[in-house]
Amino acid sequence: RLREAEKQEKHIRQLMDRELHGAQKVVAKSQAEYDERVAAAEHALARLENPGTGEVLASLGGVTLSEHMIQVGQSVFSLAGITAQSQLTSSSALLQIRLPNGQTLMERYSTEWRNDGKPTYHKEDRGDFAVIHSSQGRVRDYSEEQVIRLENLINNQVIEHQQFVELLPVRIPEARARLEAERRNDQEVKASEAQLENLRSNSPHLPALEQTVQLVRQRRLQYENARRRFEGQPGVSELPDDVDLSDDES
Repeated sequence: RLREAEKQEKHIRQLMDRELHGAQKVVAKSQAEYDERVAAAEHALARLENPGTGEVLASLGGVTLSEHMIQVGQSVFSLAGITAQSQLTSSSALLQIRLPNGQTLMERYSTEWRNDGKPTYHKEDRGDFAVIHSSQGRVRDYSEEQVIRLENLINNQVIEHQQFVELLPVRIPEARARLEAERRNDQEVKASEAQLENLRSNSPHLPALEQTVQLVRQRRLQYENARRRFEGQPGVSELPDDVDLSDDES
């Protein structure tokens, strides 16, 4: 019957579409993974060839410490040759940053406690009399521990930066080699693309589809000729382009 043949053709086409969609997803996944690996290798090389300031590691007041630079106020300096030292008083902490040229930069942090807001009062009844208690919040801008921690971070990062610079002659060629290797490592992408192309041109369902399409055409032709005979018209050997069999129930 014509309707059964058409359903079979639709079913085969749906199978082929699902297989193609699955293969396209594999291509997209392998391409995305390839792009991600290459991008990571490019980023690693760029961080070595053009390290810039690097990631921000700490910031306190007017001092910002990054992987390769330190900013004091509006000025930015390389960490090469930097030393940091803190001095504490009863009300402040002074961070001294000495540059390789002998210049010393200073950042002062107030560590003095001060009252915060208005005092609060509460009454405590003690039999024949009451006692009024008051409390007052206390705050300060910075603690001595924060300044000492920043001092240690700066001095430790100076060592890290020096090691980073010393290893650049080795690490840059290694990173370039890794990038080239990742760019060549596209076998999965090519394999998935070949599988997709094979499905498009040589699907295992193609023979069945071609056979079913031919069967559908033959049955549509039979239906058309039967209709023509019923209406007293001559038969045809091929279906006209304008034949509409959408309402056929045969």
